[in-house]
Amino acid sequence: RPEGVHVSVLRGFLARAPGRSTTELCTAHVKPVTAARACSYLDLIRGQRTPDGTPLVGPATCFVSHAWMSQYAEVLDCIEQHEARTPGTYFWFDLVTNNQHKATEYPFEWWCTTFKESIRAIGGVLLAMTPWDNPTPFTRAWCLFEMYSAIDVRADLTVVIPRSQRSVFRDAVEDDFDVVMDTLVALDGRKAAASRESDRTAIFEVVSKNIPGGFDTLNMTVKRHLREWYLRICVDIAVASRDHELLFNIGTVCAEFGDYSNAVLFFERCVNFRVEEIGDRSMPTASALYTLGNAHAGNGNLERALECHSKSIAIKRALRGDTDISIGVAFSALGNIFRGRGEYAQAVEYYRKALTIKLSGGNGGLNGASVDNTRDALKIADSMLSGQFANALEVLEDRLDTDVTVMGTAHPDTALTYVEMAEACIGLRDCARAIDLCSRAVTIFEEACGEKHPQTACAHRVLGRAHLAAGDVAEALKHHRAAAVILSATLGDRCLEAARNNIGLAQSLIQGGDTAQAVKAYARAAAGFEACLGAGHEWTRSARRDAARLA
Repeated sequence: RPEGVHVSVLRGFLARAPGRSTTELCTAHVKPVTAARACSYLDLIRGQRTPDGTPLVGPATCFVSHAWMSQYAEVLDCIEQHEARTPGTYFWFDLVTNNQHKATEYPFEWWCTTFKESIRAIGGVLLAMTPWDNPTPFTRAWCLFEMYSAIDVRADLTVVIPRSQRSVFRDAVEDDFDVVMDTLVALDGRKAAASRESDRTAIFEVVSKNIPGGFDTLNMTVKRHLREWYLRICVDIAVASRDHELLFNIGTVCAEFGDYSNAVLFFERCVNFRVEEIGDRSMPTASALYTLGNAHAGNGNLERALECHSKSIAIKRALRGDTDISIGVAFSALGNIFRGRGEYAQAVEYYRKALTIKLSGGNGGLNGASVDNTRDALKIADSMLSGQFANALEVLEDRLDTDVTVMGTAHPDTALTYVEMAEACIGLRDCARAIDLCSRAVTIFEEACGEKHPQTACAHRVLGRAHLAAGDVAEALKHHRAAAVILSATLGDRCLEAARNNIGLAQSLIQGGDTAQAVKAYARAAAGFEACLGAGHEWTRSARRDAARLA
């Protein structure tokens, strides 16, 4: 197993590295003190101990990936954070573990093997990302190769950013939370450079040939780890805050990253503090209710989403009238909710209202992208309502391209698009594709939101429908029952999603020959529809008829 050094060794360099990069530290200190033996710094201190008797050299448990042009003090700060979480770590840090007198003599193949095998044996990689808004490691080809190696050998990859940059990060979130998303979107390993062009060419070839999906996969993997770090810091900042602007911005960041549970938490607190400080009939309060509604929708609670949007619209109408652009935006959100509930007629109605206001410009100006999005949403809902599933699928495929580019393949919103595409595929009788899309969605939701989450249940429900359409009753029952368990534990047995799932469960039970249980499932569906939509709603009456017919 490769050897590493105790954190005290790396701390000892700090006094010699004020304002210096790792490259400068190597030239000014490491090379001179090891010159007589022409060895690595690790070999120079082998056998030495700390004052408490801890060996300075031991089997490495963490491989440090960093850019040599970064400030050494910032890299050390990242290392010390890792040490605080996992005391007793021995760090494989190339400045000290490699012989710097011979480093330039080694060919690419030697470095390639050394890095990859070291990472494989060590099992964990610490990526020192600095500065947070333009991480240098992502611009260096060798860091890129280390990231690739971590992915390839399935090592644990931990992203850490210097503590000194947390205040800068907080200021960025307070002033312009879009900068966080912009940073992630801008990251692209294809832009990485190396001191030797031949190394860069060789590394790019390795990444392209050996990672399925090449740079797209590499980019997505690193961005996912960055998102996790950004979210941790955001949550830490917001937990004790009463600043409604900060809570609003951090809630927005959480929603953008697909962490809808925390988004709901912070938007709810934002609403409460705005009501206290500004009042319950103000535009800032209406805005917070609007974002809270979107967060509830993202979290799978469409009933609460509808409630929040309705309150927001009432406030906006009272303050600005019926034609303000904010009303148009809210109508689009209502269209999204009804579309998510499968109520396509209502979705079409609200999308058309939204377009009317947006195209007129309202009282607040026109957003071209918002108009285009609403047009696309209207086309999807109208096509699903009229059974023109191929038209809906065409728009959804374009939307998927945007989702993947902006948010990545592992974002909950991307999974939602997969689910809606699967619905269209079921309509087209393309069951194999529907099953594939929904299976992907289940995986994404389980990883991003958890196995016991309403969105995971939604994906299971549609996956059950796809399997039933394909004639696989056993798989259909498995997924509908999985959805039922999740919904019972989260949104309750009488939520709309549970009612829709009971319809699918009843249909699967009928195909499986269990009429008695199918009657009960239809009865549960009718009760859920009545609770959410009323006794006279078409879905309520249909479920009751089906239950009576079978009984």
